[in-house]
Amino acid sequence: MRNHTLLHIIFIQRNNRFLVLLISLVLFFALYPIVENHLVATLILNLFFMLIILSGVLAISDTRQPLITSLSLALLTIVFRWLHYFYKLDLWAIFEHGTNVLFWVYIAVHILKFIMNQRIITAELIYAALAVYFIFGLAWASIYHVLEISSAHSFAISNAETSSQTFIFQMWYFSMVTLTTLGYGDIAPITMTARVFVVLEAIMGQFYLAVMIANLVGRRIAQGNQ
Repeated sequence: MRNHTLLHIIFIQRNNRFLVLLISLVLFFALYPIVENHLVATLILNLFFMLIILSGVLAISDTRQPLITSLSLALLTIVFRWLHYFYKLDLWAIFEHGTNVLFWVYIAVHILKFIMNQRIITAELIYAALAVYFIFGLAWASIYHVLEISSAHSFAISNAETSSQTFIFQMWYFSMVTLTTLGYGDIAPITMTARVFVVLEAIMGQFYLAVMIANLVGRRIAQGNQ
């Protein structure tokens, strides 16, 4: 009976893997400001981030090789994250965000492969496409964090606070604003390297939306003709 229940849970998770990933990513962005000033905010966010990483692994666990690779990258990301949590060294922060970029890029590539291999538009396909968009935001935020650590004051932030947790959220916020090309102006790249990466993210965001929408519309038309 217990084995049957476990298999049932796994089956449900696998059939909603992209929805679970998408909800986890959205909640992470939405809940961050709420728990930011909590006494144990960092611990809470680290634990929640581990759940997001796990949902990312489950999203591409179709075959053995992606599962093993994503688990390895996830383990490295988690280890470096906790090392940075306990020791507060810039070196661990660079390793944390570096492996974070590698992990999410790997997840995004495999989800995009899934999207391109689908012939019929389903809810799962839409969830996957939206999840990739948020993953881009996370990956670029980590890149910006590494840039700031490597070269201080790469970004000018109005009313900037000294809290490291606040800065992390500011980079996520700036990444999503750049990805959508909103550009409020409250955070701006200062160094040439930072400006180049910001432009690249803006181009990627618009290119992804244009290609994905065209792809989905084309499939919908073909699906209707059939």
